[in-house]
Amino acid sequence: MKKIVLIVVAILILLAIPATVFLVSQSQELRKRAAPATTLTLSPTSVTKKVGEKFTLEVKIDTGENQVVTAEINLTFDPEKLEAKTIKNGTLFPNILSDGTVGPGPASIQVGAPNTAQPVTGTGTAAVIEFMPLASTDTPVSVRFASTTFVGGLGESSANVLVGTTPARVTISDGTQSTEATGSGSL
Repeated sequence: MKKIVLIVVAILILLAIPATVFLVSQSQELRKRAAPATTLTLSPTSVTKKVGEKFTLEVKIDTGENQVVTAEINLTFDPEKLEAKTIKNGTLFPNILSDGTVGPGPASIQVGAPNTAQPVTGTGTAAVIEFMPLASTDTPVSVRFASTTFVGGLGESSANVLVGTTPARVTISDGTQSTEATGSGSL
């Protein structure tokens, strides 16, 4: 009778191990298909510069639970007040999928992860944009992400995993005002 009990226990253990491995792998598959949770932020969010004084903004990404493989970044701003001079990939995205385009009004670039086996996770810099202030402003100019901005995640098919963006506000003086009081300018 003891041999039968031992054989039944051994069979149950042998069946439990593959069942446990299967269930654990299923929960990992669910994690790969996380809900969209990625955000993009322009940093710094507030800048004060003089006409003709170049400055850069960084596109910061927080992937949340997503495993990001591509980001198509499209920025818009007032072409009479700002001109984008350059846009390049950031440290998190070594691959440039579509060269950056710049000018008065728009700026865009499409960047990618090293490969699908190494998706981007966490936070960091996705792109860096250099701007030239063209004319002074009475109120800050907004640099924002266009509605065509897209972030693709691994296991998300063609869904945009981007859920939120934070713009930057740029105040431009005519060059005769001091930027010391704002703390944002450089001397």
